[in-house]
Amino acid sequence: MALATTASTETVRKDLKTCPPDGYVVIRRQTYGEKLNNNQSTMKLTAGAKKQQGLEGEVALADKNVTLWQFRNLIVDHNLEHREPNGDVRLLNLGALSDINLLRGDIGEEIATYIDELNNFEPTDEEDDAQGNSSGASAPSSS
Repeated sequence: MALATTASTETVRKDLKTCPPDGYVVIRRQTYGEKLNNNQSTMKLTAGAKKQQGLEGEVALADKNVTLWQFRNLIVDHNLEHREPNGDVRLLNLGALSDINLLRGDIGEEIATYIDELNNFEPTDEEDDAQGNSSGASAPSSS
């Protein structure tokens, strides 16, 4: 038998290239149920749009809500700070929209990329080849 569940404590630390010298986040792997809920939230808004004109805005809003949920629930530790106008430095609260809005765009994108990498399955070329799904495979010849 193979264990197919994830412990809510299973995490991965990622050093941030965009936040030197030592910026990092610790990301929790989401469960498949959480992933389905996030996908369902996006699909509900997409399917619920009655007019094509408003569809893009609703999909963007759904995507933003999923990203906010991921930052709030999947980043379990970090050392990212913000300098207040008075000079005080404090740890960012990545569960708060106001602090996420303060985050530099490149850092936010790098974190989002790591969350996606940890939670999305992408077969490697070797796995595709082993299953006979190589994109370079030729069609079988008929005799």
